[in-house]
Amino acid sequence: MGKSTRRRRRHRQTGAGRLVAVGHGGLWRLARWPPVDLSRDARRRLAMVDWHAAHGRNVALTARHFGMSRPTVYRWLGRFERLRLETLEDRSSAPRRRRRPTWTVAQVEAVQALRERYPRWGRA
Repeated sequence: MGKSTRRRRRHRQTGAGRLVAVGHGGLWRLARWPPVDLSRDARRRLAMVDWHAAHGRNVALTARHFGMSRPTVYRWLGRFERLRLETLEDRSSAPRRRRRPTWTVAQVEAVQALRERYPRWGRA
């Protein structure tokens, strides 16, 4: 006789992002707490990753099924980390670095004074 069912099912992965464990009395619990609150787009991407794994890891078939391009599927598969579902969220589009102003406050005030004194000079 092989190993007991309980021992084999002690840690089981269900889906791409959930790790569940069998506790005392056969109750299932999430191993990751608190649960991750995913956006609708991230849940769709998680479904795409699950579907991809369940259907032979065929990127072209996955892209066709979900109505997205193959490069998009490759992008999300590359970003996905099983233990960090936040990787399926959109990244920030804010610039990483912002250019510092090159004008001093005195220069800005001088230009403002000239524009008020000579309004017809314009910018161009």
